[in-house]
Amino acid sequence: MESIFETELLCSLSEDEVLSRGRMLGDMIAREDEIEEARKKAMTEFKEKLTGVRERQRELAGIIRERRERRLVRCVVQYHIPEEGRKRMIRIDTGEVIDESWMTDAEKQL
Repeated sequence: MESIFETELLCSLSEDEVLSRGRMLGDMIAREDEIEEARKKAMTEFKEKLTGVRERQRELAGIIRERRERRLVRCVVQYHIPEEGRKRMIRIDTGEVIDESWMTDAEKQL
């Protein structure tokens, strides 16, 4: 009685097989380069996202610490107030005077 089986053993390669394995190796090196480039790109994207999150955290921490933030606020300019040739800028929401200055020549022509 006999039985047949398979096992891995070292075998010599023909020239065509050596060339084929060389092409495979070249393909694998190229694939490694592609993967490495994708990794670098992903790391750059992650770093940019993380930087953005950290910047926003610092902004929010400052706002909380100072208990105030910059916002667009509607204002009105009053010309020739408090005197002729001057102007006054007032916040509409609070009525606070935010600036008083001399009018420009162009403003005087209005």
